Amino acid sequence: MARRVGILDVFGLRPLGPALKQSWAALAGDGYTPPTQFGPSSLRMFRPWVSLPLWLRRERGDGRVWVYNLFNRNPIPRDEGYSVKITDCRDFRGGQLTYDGHVGTDFAVPPGTPVRTCAPGVVRSVQKEMQRGGLKVVVDHGDGLITHSNHLARALVRPGQTLARGEVLGLSGMSSVDGILFFPWLAPHLHLNVLLDGEPADPFAPPGETPLWRTGNDPLPAPPGDPGARGEPTRWDMAAVDAAIRSVLDPELRRELEAIDDPQAQGCAVATARVFRYSAFGDHPRLVARPHGRRPRLDLPFDGYRGIVFADDGSTPIPRGDSAAREPTGIDGISHDSRGGRRFAPKSRS
Repeated sequence: MARRVGILDVFGLRPLGPALKQSWAALAGDGYTPPTQFGPSSLRMFRPWVSLPLWLRRERGDGRVWVYNLFNRNPIPRDEGYSVKITDCRDFRGGQLTYDGHVGTDFAVPPGTPVRTCAPGVVRSVQKEMQRGGLKVVVDHGDGLITHSNHLARALVRPGQTLARGEVLGLSGMSSVDGILFFPWLAPHLHLNVLLDGEPADPFAPPGETPLWRTGNDPLPAPPGDPGARGEPTRWDMAAVDAAIRSVLDPELRRELEAIDDPQAQGCAVATARVFRYSAFGDHPRLVARPHGRRPRLDLPFDGYRGIVFADDGSTPIPRGDSAAREPTGIDGISHDSRGGRRFAPKSRS
């Protein structure tokens, strides 16, 4: 399944000079973004039983893809900068397959794995920032939904290109400063950001909430012959978008955002910039005129897999979004399902 890619492409080191400069900015900060926070708890992200076989291009024998990290639903304040510590974070199951600053989903795959669109859309940008997700492709799916495919080795699309559901947009890698620093203990992976109405959103869902995956909490590849149709243009509140741009503290970033003429592209760019450079904005207004709501629209961003498996326990997902809302919860705070599985109830930060 995976294609051969060069080592410099895998780690995003081409061209070398700018890549090293951006990598240093991730460690030291750039004047507008605090430096990345590390701690002893960060070592828990190293899972050699997952990473080492994948670096050797050896995948699981059951046809499932590793979910290496989930979205943190108990985040630290975003203006504190990016943290890879594991403190009071919680994933959608109530576990800790995540870390404090993680607002995406990591799928661990061998470098060179074709990455596909989760839904129909238009490519808004292709950019490489070693301190902010490496090489990434940003796709606008309409109706308030945006995805970022990060850590790519190669991008195979261009801005403005329209993509059908399941179309290849790039090849996976580990482009970013963390890929360089922590090789081979950190698994090569696709970091998938999902934004809904301009804010990070978890595509998985606990009981009582709707998953964004079309097949519930066990996402599958797009079926053949299902290109789908892109949603309606997002209802951006352009006054709020303008206010957010005016509040940007970094003059270079502000000029870059002001220069975008297309309102749809500009709204998407501001929402994207706030994910990776939140503290560079002095104001954070809601960017949409009306919320679009959670609906199942996404497929697994790969082909050829039978489903997913979590890296922390090797089990398939238990919660099934709003369909699992009636699962009984014991007095011990643990929710049990009919298969004998269990997941710990989320804890509050207090």
